[in-house]
Amino acid sequence: MSESWGDGLALGQTSPSPSSKRALWQAELRSLAALALPVVIQTSAQQGMTVIDQVFLGHLGTAELGAAALANSYTNLMWFFLLGFATALDTLGSHAYGAGDRRWAGTALQQDRGWG
Repeated sequence: MSESWGDGLALGQTSPSPSSKRALWQAELRSLAALALPVVIQTSAQQGMTVIDQVFLGHLGTAELGAAALANSYTNLMWFFLLGFATALDTLGSHAYGAGDRRWAGTALQQDRGWG
């Protein structure tokens, strides 16, 4: 149970045993959950703040609630638009850096900081 899939293949096996395959999946799932947990907590907290803002504004009146909902929609639209540019430029910069093109990597970094 303690040997990994790669260790079993190194010993000449063509495929891992079902028990080692299950252990490998469980280990990968635990690692993935540990990486994803901070992102899940942050996203939940951010959405929770939006919901609480909407609840408090609902007590002020329908016009105020509608204005806040409209402002929230506009903010999300702009945020996702800018986030898309920043993500694309991150990818292009990483590609240029990996290819050894330092000049284009620097240009992508400058543009990314300007958009993001």
